[in-house]
Amino acid sequence: MWKHRTLIDDAVEIFSNLCGYMGVTGKILNSNVGKNFLCVIAPEGGVRAYELNDDWLENIAAGWDKNDTRVEITKDIISKLSFGGLDSTPYSDLSINDRDYFDNFSIKLADLTVSRGYMKL
Repeated sequence: MWKHRTLIDDAVEIFSNLCGYMGVTGKILNSNVGKNFLCVIAPEGGVRAYELNDDWLENIAAGWDKNDTRVEITKDIISKLSFGGLDSTPYSDLSINDRDYFDNFSIKLADLTVSRGYMKL
């Protein structure tokens, strides 16, 4: 079983590498209820968020060695950032420019997944 801090650190490092690779702006944001999120910010302020949840990351890591754990966390981050979630700006609330930005972002993530380029993050 991995220590929580190590899993959080790995997720943040993977997210940082992903943002650099994709050329997007990424931030760690904190909610007023103590949750932390890895966020991609669109040019006009739209947000795609991935919640940094210790229990969820520990569940992903269960039974894997460190390298496999990083791959599984990477795949989870990519899948959740591809479509957004409850913690992301609703699609209907995004500006046209932010919609285009996230549509292109999702296509780039899909290409990264198909090419297995995520293995390098």
